[in-house]
This record gives sequence, C-alpha cells and structure tokens, in this order.
Amino acid sequence: MLSAKTKKIIMKSTLEDLKKYQNDAVVNRFLETWDLSFDEAQDIFEETKKWLWLKSYNKELKDKSITLIISQSMQLIDKMWQIFIVFSKDYHDFCDKYFGYYIHYSPKSKSYYEYLIKEPEKHPKSVIKSNQKLLIAQYELIYQVLGEETFLKWYSDYVEKYTDSYMEKIWRSSYSPYENRLRSLMV
Repeated sequence: MLSAKTKKIIMKSTLEDLKKYQNDAVVNRFLETWDLSFDEAQDIFEETKKWLWLKSYNKELKDKSITLIISQSMQLIDKMWQIFIVFSKDYHDFCDKYFGYYIHYSPKSKSYYEYLIKEPEKHPKSVIKSNQKLLIAQYELIYQVLGEETFLKWYSDYVEKYTDSYMEKIWRSSYSPYENRLRSLMV
C-alpha cells in the first residue's frame, strides 16, 4: 500500500496537462510500422504519455521508488515511446516542459534476457517471490495513481487484445511504406 506521503507528491504537470499535448507526426510514424487505425494509435500515444508521467511520479518518490517494467501486454506503449524518442527535439521539449528533465529509455541487453531465462531455472522460488513483490508494487502504484481504468486497460484489455499472434498480424515491417513508394517511383 502506498503511504499518504506518496499521494502528496507535487508534480510539475498533471495528467490533464499531458492530455493537451498532441503530436500527429509521432502517431503517423508509429502507423508506418503498425497496421492500426489513427484513433487506436492516438490512444496508444495517450497511454504512452501516462506511462512517462508515471515514471516521473515514481522518480519523485526518491528512496521509495518502485522498479517499473513494461509488461508484454504494454509492448505497443513501449514501441510508441521509442518512436517518440526518434523525434528527439519534440521528445526533449516534451520532457522538459512536463517533467523538468529528460526521461531516458533503457533498453535491455542480450545478457539481461539470458539472465531472465536462466535465473528461474536456478532459483525458481526466489525468482517467483521477487517478481511477485515487484509486480504487486507496480500494480498498486498504477492503480492508486492512474486509476482503475488505466490499470484494467493495461493489464486486462491489452492482455486480451495485443496477443503475440495479433502483434505479428499488425506489424508491417521496419521500412516506411512512404519510403518504399518513393523508391519505386525513382526506379
């Protein structure tokens, strides 16, 4: 359970402030790789802004901060965040305006993924206990700070919708369809 102190954190911007920020260029770039409607991509962009706000909120907790991880169901939020970062000036300005500092993206290394695969085989009980503690803390933070609607969207709706097979179906390719059309015109 989060303490009363946790609930009194003063953020530079509110979630309502972040809702005002729009960036169709980021959303359209996302759509070059993912076969979704503009409205669905726009919604994922909104959820990405919430995730970034949560990361900033969590940082303000200082010594009581929680390790936040993007689960499998939230992969499109992660992909949208990566595309937002590609628009480096926009992303930098967004972070500066709404958080007062740049929120870094930290990709995981191959060795980290290898560890995630091997560690449960070596110490299954301790890994399960550790993961449960981490996830419960994250779930409580999301539920208490972003609300039930966001919690259910990320961990129920997205689990049902964004399955591995669906993700494979909507993934276009790593090349922009616009660049491919331009290349074909130049030949």
